[in-house]
Amino acid sequence: MQVLKPFGQAISIALSQKSDGNMGLCTPEQRSEVIANRQPLFESLGVDRKHVAQLVLTYDRNDFCRFFVVDDCTTKIPQPLDGVLARNPNLALLLTPADCLALITYDSQQKSIMLTHCGRHGLEQQVAERAIEFMQQHGSLPQNIHAWLGPSAGKENYPLHALDNKSMQKVTTEQLLTAGVPESQIVKSDIDTTTDPNYFSHSQGDRADRFAVLAKINS
Repeated sequence: MQVLKPFGQAISIALSQKSDGNMGLCTPEQRSEVIANRQPLFESLGVDRKHVAQLVLTYDRNDFCRFFVVDDCTTKIPQPLDGVLARNPNLALLLTPADCLALITYDSQQKSIMLTHCGRHGLEQQVAERAIEFMQQHGSLPQNIHAWLGPSAGKENYPLHALDNKSMQKVTTEQLLTAGVPESQIVKSDIDTTTDPNYFSHSQGDRADRFAVLAKINS
């Protein structure tokens, strides 16, 4: 497990690996195992699991740009969600991918953080660009936004056919630039989940296992 700070001390990101175990609740039988696996993840950022807002993903729908603002975990979060925005440093945001890209955007002026799921379906609907628009609706300016692009499936094994066969990372970057995020404020992971043995990859056969991306603002 790694704890990353891509924008200095502003935010922390915990990134799990295969060796940390399955982090995704894919089947009811996995529940107790996943809860145990997640505990060290939460502890790495000093958060209680009761203060974690998770994106729950489904693919039986047409809209893959559903966003929500959460300021405390007593708020009922409408699921499924593709992005969640928070300003509370006591909250952490969780996504458990296995090829799709976890996008973390941070507004250095508003002190807000957003976690967005950038998979094939969402990217075809400009989910990264629309996430920045959502942040703008809540007071952010694109020039104040910093972005971290997490591990994702690379172009060689997972080209996005509807998007000129580009990679998830390439398309996400293009959408961020279109939205006005400065290129100098975009940090990209160099991990290809389809080739790195340390990460679960759905396209390469890991059908019921997920790694985790957990992010929070540092108080």
